[in-house]
Amino acid sequence: MLELFYVSFLVAISFIGPPHGWMQFDQPFDTKIECEQYINNNWVSLQEVLQQQLTYQEIKSLQCMTKATMLELNFLIHGHHHPL
Repeated sequence: MLELFYVSFLVAISFIGPPHGWMQFDQPFDTKIECEQYINNNWVSLQEVLQQQLTYQEIKSLQCMTKATMLELNFLIHGHHHPL
């Protein structure tokens, strides 16, 4: 089974403290390399979208990962799984 990669970002609500969690765009990529190339080629537009959509939140990291990895990282942050 092919695991797809997604542009993922760690969101922190600046006035609360610890990271709120990982979120993902919904455009899939077949490989991590394709996803990373997309980030490199679209860095400015990705920053603009994130700033516009997440006005009062801070983006701590932007990287490519599978949905399974994102869910596991959120589990480590929150101690329980959130529904998709």
